[in-house]
Amino acid sequence: MLEVYLFINPLGSRCMKSERCILKLADQVFGDVSYQFIPLLNPQIIDQHLKSTHQDCHDLSLRNDQFNLHYRIILDYKAALFQGKKRVVNSY
Repeated sequence: MLEVYLFINPLGSRCMKSERCILKLADQVFGDVSYQFIPLLNPQIIDQHLKSTHQDCHDLSLRNDQFNLHYRIILDYKAALFQGKKRVVNSY
């Protein structure tokens, strides 16, 4: 059995590419593959997001808004996990 734990930034494009690679690997590997995506939230993630969108990193209200957005996304992800790990296959 292969167990993969990927710590991710919930809004990061690099993390989205990594998630897709892990899911593709899980489909291609013979045997049992277990994967867990673990969202992270820390000041560095907020800094990276603000820098990538060319916004002022020192604006406290903007930082708080971004933190709240990331936090809500992580809570939504965790709530979805409680529904089960059924995989949805997109047809596009």
